[in-house]
Amino acid sequence: MSPIIFKVQQASSLTEDTILLCLSSSTPFLHQAGDYIMLGFVEDDLKPFSIASAPKEDGSIELHIRNREDTEFMQRLFTVTTGDELLVTGPNKQYQLDEDICQLEQDIILIGGGTGFAPMKALLDELLNNLCTNNIDFYWGVSHQADLYLREDMLKLAQLHGNLKYHEVLSSNDSNNSITAKNVHEQVLIDHP
Repeated sequence: MSPIIFKVQQASSLTEDTILLCLSSSTPFLHQAGDYIMLGFVEDDLKPFSIASAPKEDGSIELHIRNREDTEFMQRLFTVTTGDELLVTGPNKQYQLDEDICQLEQDIILIGGGTGFAPMKALLDELLNNLCTNNIDFYWGVSHQADLYLREDMLKLAQLHGNLKYHEVLSSNDSNNSITAKNVHEQVLIDHP
């Protein structure tokens, strides 16, 4: 599969080590919530990144990228600006919702850790866009409260949608919070034995 050229529409910092990239292409790009792409500067050096947005009419995509490794690739990626071009292949299946999930009377649990929040947020957006009335528990596990880069957005969504419960789980004790430190899967098992 030949790469598609995407242009950077927005590049902004979410935290000290996490960026938001909004990309678009003149080539039609159809994906599903929960998919990932291979992205890079040259065809033989593409890296996997989860798509953080549900499908949009204009085919644009959003990525949340954390710099976990101090490589030349990541340094370059963290300096892209509006108008820069990136190569993309995909989309590739990663997570997906059952087609009839909103017709079933069962609770939905979405769990994301760190920037693993991104594909879960895309799935959540898809559920809310489809007016899904199922109870949804969304768990976001991070090391420190500062890593909750879209915290305010998630709190607003939970206020707007009575069927959405948003849970923050910190694995480290920050001095400024009252949240007990634990891993996200441990909290899910406590809440849903």
